[in-house]
Amino acid sequence: TLHNIATVNSDAGNAFTAGTNNPFFSFGIEDSKVGNTANQNFNVTAKGCIVDSFSLSASEGEIVECEVGYKAQSADPITSGARTAFGNAPISGNRPYVFSDVKFHLPSGTVLEPLKSISFNLSNNLEVTHYLNGSRYTTAIIPTEREVTCDATFNARQDLAGSLYNNLYVSGAAFNCMLELTKQAGSEFGFIIMSGCRITSISQPSANEGIVEQELTFQVKAVNANTCDPAAMKYGAW
Repeated sequence: TLHNIATVNSDAGNAFTAGTNNPFFSFGIEDSKVGNTANQNFNVTAKGCIVDSFSLSASEGEIVECEVGYKAQSADPITSGARTAFGNAPISGNRPYVFSDVKFHLPSGTVLEPLKSISFNLSNNLEVTHYLNGSRYTTAIIPTEREVTCDATFNARQDLAGSLYNNLYVSGAAFNCMLELTKQAGSEFGFIIMSGCRITSISQPSANEGIVEQELTFQVKAVNANTCDPAAMKYGAW
């Protein structure tokens, strides 16, 4: 099954759908390094880019980090001259998401309060094709088996340690959960909703001193995201 992201309204909002022979939404990226004098620029314009991997991680006291990996149809280096403008501009004064904006609901609707860190990882496992058609450019970028996992570290608590281990891990029961990021209610937020989750590993350490921490990893059957952010990706013809 291939997938598609399509514009659904006038404010450039996107909806994710799945279906046979539907490609991913593609975009362009410019990596620009500008020198101090003429002819010392190093610009690379990547076209036909598709997201291959996405990870989001948050730790107590830290800025939330997001990493996106992509594969492109072509990449053209330009060492001098004017750069291509895709129309995106930084938003001045807009702070990043931080640890205090994050909540993790496990199961859905119940906040896991002693959470210390969490990492959400998605891979589309894109297959890049180079058919024998007389061109070096990628002919098609095909999504294969998607993998979604999540790792969480939290302080062990009497009402959580045994419950998570016995009721979810040992039993193999499926559950739903949600990663919530809210910087400004109603205008700047992100909800990653995961369903059909199953814990694949959970630690049960017995430390002789200090706070006991547990680590768990679970796989996700289905995931959906609902986001609102003032940083819009604008269309640039390529």
